[in-house]
Amino acid sequence: MFEDGTQTVLVKQKIEMYITPDDIFDAVYEYIKTAKKLESTNIFKENLKKYLKKKNPGIDYNLMDDSSLRKELSKRYKSAGIVEPKSVRDNWLNGVRPELSQDNRKNMYNFCIAMGMNVEETKEFFLKTFWTIPFNYKDVNDAIYYYGISNKKEYKDIEKLREDIEKIVDKKVSYEGNDNKETQRIRMDISDIHDDAVFKEYIINNHINSKKSFRTAQKIILDSLKKDKELAKKEFELYQKEIKLLYKDKAASKKFINEDSEEVIDELLNWIFVGWSGKGISLNEIEGLPEGFKRGFPRAMELSNIKNDKASPDVCRKALIVLKFYEFFGNILFKDHIIQRDEEEIKEDFCDFHTELCENLDESGFVQLYYRNPFDWVILFCARQENPIDVFRQCLSGE
Repeated sequence: MFEDGTQTVLVKQKIEMYITPDDIFDAVYEYIKTAKKLESTNIFKENLKKYLKKKNPGIDYNLMDDSSLRKELSKRYKSAGIVEPKSVRDNWLNGVRPELSQDNRKNMYNFCIAMGMNVEETKEFFLKTFWTIPFNYKDVNDAIYYYGISNKKEYKDIEKLREDIEKIVDKKVSYEGNDNKETQRIRMDISDIHDDAVFKEYIINNHINSKKSFRTAQKIILDSLKKDKELAKKEFELYQKEIKLLYKDKAASKKFINEDSEEVIDELLNWIFVGWSGKGISLNEIEGLPEGFKRGFPRAMELSNIKNDKASPDVCRKALIVLKFYEFFGNILFKDHIIQRDEEEIKEDFCDFHTELCENLDESGFVQLYYRNPFDWVILFCARQENPIDVFRQCLSGE
């Protein structure tokens, strides 16, 4: 675990401030603006300057303008023998977040190599800047980068390894194992290998198909969806009297109570996100939420893609977080009646939720919760309130 920087500590402190139930609904809009501000921060440039200053204490990189910074990057890429992608110069430096695709993942590793980062520095940059998990050791490319960086290999030697390994891997069936203990075993094994021939043989026999990389996440998500359905039924029963008063015969028309289909899944998700208000949800129409929060937000289609190994890591991670959020707090709040909690209970439950969810994310191969990630910040802000699910729904309502 890496030490929190000053900005991370500040946003963390803001979440940990207690807001009374009477004040929370007036405070939501102001707090969501914090998430928007986090999204607009050029965290790539900020952390790049911080890293360069650590390596060269005599130079104040904070005073360096963008043109000088581009020249510094180009010089380092050239020195490492790596072609500098236009996306780094034109997008990342201008605050455009890199998409979490496989090609961009290679660009992220190559950037770290060009900057002369070691394994720990690469891990920290991935977690705090790219907001993604570093070194999925059972993925062929990630394993090659881990081996190369940890053994201080030059870029050209890492590329030669990849070419040699991919020729064989493409023809070889991958194995199915995908739990976290197995992943850590592979990490430890690779850490002890310092010979290219030994590494080639090892990784050829210990890799998985990239489409199967998130099988643990898939299992957790689908299991949580089943539990959420039962909790939604319980919540529906608790609110049924109010629903009947507002919508009369519509109260009995919730299909997710008894049915299973993609259409019903969407209705179930609407219930989780919106509750008994009866509204649908259209995140694109909500101006207050950060764009990164809306993008890849889980709906029935996304869950279908997760089930069929077609979803991106970002979509899988968001689905896991949202479904676990409803599961965790639904189990606390939806008893025989809606539970009221005091400030100490709210704090304890928040800490338990944070710990449990981080364990789920780590087990699934995803980056753990990070306070400067706007999506994570909204979830954590809601989790810190007396009724997290109601506050979450208000955030999604745009009201």
